[in-house]
Amino acid sequence: MNSYFHSSSNFDLFYQTNLGSHSVNEDSVYISEFKITFSEDDTKSYPAAITVLCDGMGGLSQGDFASQTVINHVRDAVQGSFIDLEDFDGQIIKNAIQQANDVILAHSSQGGEKVSSGTTCVVALLFPECVDGDFSGRYVVKVFSIGDSRCYILRSADSSYRSESAASLGRDVTGMAYERLTQDDSLLEFYRQQKAISKVKLPDGKQVFRVSYQDFRKDYVPAELLRLRSSLIACVGVEPLIEPRIQEITSILEPHDGILLASDGFWHRLDHVTTWCRDILEGDEVHVYLGELMRDFISHGERDNLSASVIRVRSSAAVQEVSHV
Repeated sequence: MNSYFHSSSNFDLFYQTNLGSHSVNEDSVYISEFKITFSEDDTKSYPAAITVLCDGMGGLSQGDFASQTVINHVRDAVQGSFIDLEDFDGQIIKNAIQQANDVILAHSSQGGEKVSSGTTCVVALLFPECVDGDFSGRYVVKVFSIGDSRCYILRSADSSYRSESAASLGRDVTGMAYERLTQDDSLLEFYRQQKAISKVKLPDGKQVFRVSYQDFRKDYVPAELLRLRSSLIACVGVEPLIEPRIQEITSILEPHDGILLASDGFWHRLDHVTTWCRDILEGDEVHVYLGELMRDFISHGERDNLSASVIRVRSSAAVQEVSHV
């Protein structure tokens, strides 16, 4: 198990990982706070933050290499290029993921023997919202995703913003709202988007889910249908060109809102936790709470690696004078 906690006047940062029943952790997580200016001539810097979560593919060898390779490329791209908002282009992140994909493919072919290696990737980048050249007090969040690791936005009771492009919306039993921003790149999600899944009652009375897509037709009992949830149609490290398949979503975070990145080992049972949104937004030791959730998920049968990272926006932002050399 690996955990991290950092708190500043701007953000609370947390992450937690757990091996599950595996002997190797193929997940990799990165989280950091940094400073940014609105333009090259700006005399003030503002707080920004990033978190990246990659789930090395279970069943594929060297998934830990794949996930850490993506983390390294995204981290280096942000540290090397993301200096001011006027220069920011989301293509920086997409290019970094594509470059990591190239490295993973090359590594998989070393020695003349093809060795499969792959990973999911979800990136959340928070930077100040600029209105008429000034910080508005809110944060723009840019999310980039490929695979089935998820990004959720958690809304405080005082938050008024709602994302227009969320994949799904919900509330925990305390009334705290959350939005899942990312779509899973899975066969199950693909068939759902194509409206290719229907409930059917067979002559013997048994209920099944029928998948009908083009020339393909098959009936699944519920347990079989869930296997499609783990069948990915896109990830890093398997095919040469992935940049066009990377999802890019933009939203807004207000003070006391938060963001959660989760591997599938973590989010599989998240809906069974009735107060998770409130507990993540308002808890003091969120990394400890995430660890407790992971142990509970494992006790209920989760076998995969489990990873989650959280960024919470605090009520104020520290503005610092900077000099340009």
